[in-house]
Amino acid sequence: MVDIHAESNLGGKKFRGALVQLGYESAGGQDRDGILRASLAFEVVHNAFLVHDDIMDNTDLRRGRLSVHRRYATLGEEKFPTRDADHFGVSMGINVGDLGAATAYEILIDTNFPPEKVLAAIRRLNRVIIMTTFGEALDLGFNPLSPDMRPRDILRLHLYKTAEYSFAGPLQLGAILADADVDTLLRLSKFALPLGISFQIKDDILGMFASEQLLGKPVDSDIKEGKNTLLILKARELGNLEEQEFLDYAYGNPRATQEDLERIRQIVKSTGSLEYSEGMMRRLADNAKRNATKITSNPQWQTIFYGLADLMTARDK
Repeated sequence: MVDIHAESNLGGKKFRGALVQLGYESAGGQDRDGILRASLAFEVVHNAFLVHDDIMDNTDLRRGRLSVHRRYATLGEEKFPTRDADHFGVSMGINVGDLGAATAYEILIDTNFPPEKVLAAIRRLNRVIIMTTFGEALDLGFNPLSPDMRPRDILRLHLYKTAEYSFAGPLQLGAILADADVDTLLRLSKFALPLGISFQIKDDILGMFASEQLLGKPVDSDIKEGKNTLLILKARELGNLEEQEFLDYAYGNPRATQEDLERIRQIVKSTGSLEYSEGMMRRLADNAKRNATKITSNPQWQTIFYGLADLMTARDK
């Protein structure tokens, strides 16, 4: 079976584990070795989510390499020539993702933090998994080309699918292990949630306009997949009838040509959707920065939280 721990060494930002440590140390935690071990739980869960996400998105590549279920499908073709290799790959990918979630709990249980803190951390991690799963369900059921969709629907999707597990969850889990009070956890949430939504908007912008070398996946994958993004929702809302009809035809069409894909990008720019999305991203990041100074009275930690908001929106991959 694919090694979940090895998977986390294949690339990616690896910032969720760092946020666990940041939440812990900014709340006064002192056990550096203990929190480093605990931080692995979020990295393992993250990779487990990615394995399942690639199955749901029918994605062949992750970080420039075959996605886990596609690698197992290739293995199935070699070892079981009379069986359905794709079904074997998906089945094994589901197992790998499930194993990742269970392993994350084991990591927390095996730390030396007091049992009551470990239990509270496990409860927080479990809440993250529940909310992210709900976000995945929303993602599968949404259609950014639907005239009934509104920007708030996309932002709600980003809240559940990204902001909770990539920002609020890790920061709060670390703070919980440092025995932070409820007010501190709430202040972390007010910082992390707008930052997480801003991060996802930036991710979607990069997914449409960045290079394949930086993304580690084909630059047309989000477009052919029909990913739910603010970019496309606003482009359809602001576009003329011809542009709306073209988006209806080409976005989410796996047979879209390179010319079609380039026209989608031009429509996103010319309608003002890119400008709108970038503005929303900046406003959310500014909201996070205003709340950064309220998390702690320590100027050093305030600077780190403030800089984190800038870093997440200024990145190029």
